[in-house]
Amino acid sequence: MLRAAVEKGLWSAAQAWGYARRRVDVVQRADTLASLAPCLPDLLLGDALQAARSVVDPPGMAHIRMVGRPSRALILSRFVAPLGARGYAADAMTLLQEVDDEEYRVEALENLCHNVPDLQWESLLLEPARFHYDVYRARALKAIAARAPERCLQATLHSILEMPADQPRIDALRVVGPRLSGVLLTHALEAARETDVHWRAESIVALCAAFRGEAFPLVPAILAARPDPQERVSILLFLLPDLSGDHRDSVAAIAVDALNGIQNEEQRAQATQA
Repeated sequence: MLRAAVEKGLWSAAQAWGYARRRVDVVQRADTLASLAPCLPDLLLGDALQAARSVVDPPGMAHIRMVGRPSRALILSRFVAPLGARGYAADAMTLLQEVDDEEYRVEALENLCHNVPDLQWESLLLEPARFHYDVYRARALKAIAARAPERCLQATLHSILEMPADQPRIDALRVVGPRLSGVLLTHALEAARETDVHWRAESIVALCAAFRGEAFPLVPAILAARPDPQERVSILLFLLPDLSGDHRDSVAAIAVDALNGIQNEEQRAQATQA
């Protein structure tokens, strides 16, 4: 409510800051100041950040979600993007590393990438490796892949391909795929073809967007990766929107051949209906 009052001109940022500073509870005071971070002038923003850093979580409660009692990590995470937006990229990166909860840290990194164009991208590329959970690492890489300058794409792709072959890696490939071309795209496709057989087809499909409607060159590799007829049909149906009209008849013929290879009548009927 305080931030809305400032944004609507009902209160000045200094008035809202003064009100927040009068809150007795240290955590609630810091949380209120964090909500005001995008509106505060630099001097008051520094004071608010100092209050946030003074928060100490109860023993053993740093990563426990408590209604009405935000953690130090959550409060600090809300200052990352406002710092970056003011041009304090180095300070934002330092603060990001202080956020010791992976969910809050990746949310702060995503906000930073989406809202602050002028970042220290080479330094930011070091952050995904700090995540222990693949789902958060993939989210960090997706945020970077979507916005990083072209000079950082090779390092971004390398980090994505280093991840275990699993759904988070596929999700990251879907984001970086449309930005790849030339040598990088060739390298990504070669890596996808060498992926564990369980994820090979999905890895190749994830890169189809790079062909912008011309995914047909990938079809043979995808079919080779998934010899099961029913899976072939499912993958071809997935690819169909990415294929130009010239290739759709060829894909239809491949799909009919795959349908004929399904031995189970019920499964064949379901695949035909799809």
